[in-house]
Amino acid sequence: MENILLEKNMIFYNPGHKGTVFTLAANTYINQAMLDETIDHLEFETENPIEYVQERRAKPRPIEI
Repeated sequence: MENILLEKNMIFYNPGHKGTVFTLAANTYINQAMLDETIDHLEFETENPIEYVQERRAKPRPIEI
């Protein structure tokens, strides 16, 4: 499996909930298996679906309603 070097932070969050669940720092290597395992673990711990974005910010932008 190919490792990818993150150029931006990978921010994991629960859609519809405020705040960040987990942030994987930029300049970290990750592959698809590690990403899938991280999402599965976070979904199990939070009992909610997890989405992620790659941004330079420490937390995702607020959701506009």
